[in-house]
Amino acid sequence: HSQDVTDFVDLRDDQTLLSYIETGEPLPGRDAAEVWYAIGADPAHLPPKAGKYNLKVANGDKVPAYPCRGGGGSGPHTFIQEVKPDGNSRLLKTLTEGDCFRMKDMLKLM
Repeated sequence: HSQDVTDFVDLRDDQTLLSYIETGEPLPGRDAAEVWYAIGADPAHLPPKAGKYNLKVANGDKVPAYPCRGGGGSGPHTFIQEVKPDGNSRLLKTLTEGDCFRMKDMLKLM
């Protein structure tokens, strides 16, 4: 989905974006699932890598306006999750088939 990035959004000073992808590169579902399960097992410790991609951190900066699309049919869905510095997390939204959020929409949930 990062191939669809055409603009950028500003993070608030109190927001941090954690990302594993490089602009223009897709994150394979298998790699995303491994990160998802690792966070579920221990939310206080984020995996340093997702497949071949390193964890990147941005705060109080301009970030790519990534789109986030829901999964198809009864298969995997896309989850938007907020992870707090203390390790607590909460599910903000589940995107299903046909749903599409941009980064600005995701940031409004927080």
